[in-house]
Amino acid sequence: MSDHDPDALADELSGIITALETTPDNVGLLRREVEIMRQLDMMPEALDATLRLSSLVMIEEGEFLAMEPLG
Repeated sequence: MSDHDPDALADELSGIITALETTPDNVGLLRREVEIMRQLDMMPEALDATLRLSSLVMIEEGEFLAMEPLG
C-alpha cells in the first residue's frame, strides 16, 4: 500500500479505527494511526492519538514535538 495515496491511507485508517474499538491498547495500531493521520494532515487527531499512545508507552520528546502543528 502506498504511503502517498490519500484514499488508500484513509481506507487503512478506517480499518485501524475499527480494530482499535476491540483492541484499544494495541500500541502498533496506535502508532500506525498516528503516522497515517500525520500524512493526511490530521494534526489535532494525531495529537489526540499520541496522547492515548503516550499513556501506554513512553515516547521520546522529539517524536511528540514533531507531531504538534506549527503556527
